[in-house]
Amino acid sequence: MKRMPWWAVLAVTSLTAVAATAPGALHRSARDRAVAAWQQRELSAPGGGYDGALYQSALRARARMLARHRAQTSAFKPTGANPAASAAPGQINWTEIGPGNVGGRINTIWIDPSNAQHLIVGAAGGGLWQSSDGGGSWSAVSEFPGSLAVDAIAQLPSGTLLAGTGDPFNEFQPGSGMLMSTDGGNTWTPISSTAPASANAFWAVINSIATNSNGVALATTLQGIARSTDGGNTWTQVWPAAGVSGTSFDVVFDPNNPNDAVADSYNGSVVYSTNAGATWSAASGMPGGGRSALAFDPSVAGSVYASVDNNNGSSPSGEVYHSINDGQTWTLLAGTSAFVNAVSGSAVGALCDNSFSASPVECQGSYDNVIDVLPHASGTAPTIYVGGID
Repeated sequence: MKRMPWWAVLAVTSLTAVAATAPGALHRSARDRAVAAWQQRELSAPGGGYDGALYQSALRARARMLARHRAQTSAFKPTGANPAASAAPGQINWTEIGPGNVGGRINTIWIDPSNAQHLIVGAAGGGLWQSSDGGGSWSAVSEFPGSLAVDAIAQLPSGTLLAGTGDPFNEFQPGSGMLMSTDGGNTWTPISSTAPASANAFWAVINSIATNSNGVALATTLQGIARSTDGGNTWTQVWPAAGVSGTSFDVVFDPNNPNDAVADSYNGSVVYSTNAGATWSAASGMPGGGRSALAFDPSVAGSVYASVDNNNGSSPSGEVYHSINDGQTWTLLAGTSAFVNAVSGSAVGALCDNSFSASPVECQGSYDNVIDVLPHASGTAPTIYVGGID
């Protein structure tokens, strides 16, 4: 069989992923917008246009070429101990564990609740990678169907895994919808009901997936929130109204109450549900602005935190808001002065490349924005981690 020459593969992969005016375009700084515009010019075909099937085929061809190139070392085995945290929340030691510079940004991490040594990560351009030894070694999921951009992984109570494809940032890689695995992540099957008809379709980019103990699954996309009650096989758009687009990046269920869920609406505010995502209402008390990253306190029912990229004003800032009633009302918990560096333990100075910044989510909070809450004893204050640019 005649092989495709390398220059032909590069030419195919140079097709642009989306027009600059795609629905749900993210809020970016002037610099980010300029970078994105340059990337799109560099990636555009001479005549313009976009062929999703051809683009994804080229990405898979590129992945196969990389796999052949590293055939002698099919699994990456970084040296060093796994990351470990000391008792002091401000003293965390991190060690890189891979899978290596082969798949681009790591967008999502899934840890097997029944075996903490089993990890699956989703990469911006490299598909899914698995580890069975806590990150000591990694191998790519072979014959991964559809898009190589993976943004979300979640598990249903049945053990079924769901993976959301597509990547909304910078070059914008449209995905192939939702994928399903019933064997612990070894093989994956596309869910036909989520196959996007175009690069701007509802399922072209899946940002996050959340599941509850009753088997309900919620997925956020650049055009809204969808819900499944049959193991991820079929989905219904539940926010905003069908036919109306509304970007959402994050959705979480209250681990202490499967009926309560919170999602961001990418305008510095959030929406909440009291019936497992069937219907949604607007919350009060949020500042408006950009993206909100969300995390429930696993030890306190109804307690949820939001790291808000409040950067629509002339003086951008990142703030943490708190709700004690499952996201219905919110109050400011801490401004930028309250952040503590998780490595040094000292107060944050400037965790961003703008000299005036004092917040880890101030400059690129539409992308570099994550929050999590550690379990804690009853009656004690939680430890909350907020991640952004260093």
